[in-house]
Amino acid sequence: ETDLASLGLDVFRDGARQIASAWFVDELPRLQRLAAEGRVRMVEVVQRAGELVYIPAGWYHAVLNLGPLTVAVSQNFVAPAA
Repeated sequence: ETDLASLGLDVFRDGARQIASAWFVDELPRLQRLAAEGRVRMVEVVQRAGELVYIPAGWYHAVLNLGPLTVAVSQNFVAPAA
């Protein structure tokens, strides 16, 4: 699991942070800098019409819709405790 505090990103724990659009202005550049330094791994994708993006369980992610009309379908699965 990623140690958010050591990267200065612990403000995102449990969703306690600013409005979503400000994240792309305030935090994305910091994450890109950390990725360039090799401190975090980051994947950026431009999804085109008809394409599907799979996000593995436990991955932090953000979405920026570029077009005037977008549709998202998501499924979250929580397994019962063993």
